[in-house]
Amino acid sequence: MRGSCPVCNGFTVIGKNCTQCGKKAKDFGKHTDYFDNYSAYEEIDTVKLTDNIKNDQSEGLCPHLYYCENCHKESIVLIEEVAEKETPLFFD
Repeated sequence: MRGSCPVCNGFTVIGKNCTQCGKKAKDFGKHTDYFDNYSAYEEIDTVKLTDNIKNDQSEGLCPHLYYCENCHKESIVLIEEVAEKETPLFFD
């Protein structure tokens, strides 16, 4: 069963403070969206194979880029994906 990121899909907001200065960091979405001009349009599971984050695909993790506007520190935060339920094609 494939999972989906609750942050990417707007189900929740995860606030993170900068580990360097303690100010609130902003979520800039999937870290893999910033690889090149077309990476945001690639299949998520395919990009996870080449993003150099160990086990993000097998453990159902979505790497998000957080950025602190105060001290300009970037960090990757791994968001746990939630299981998607399959919807039946036909109803009785």
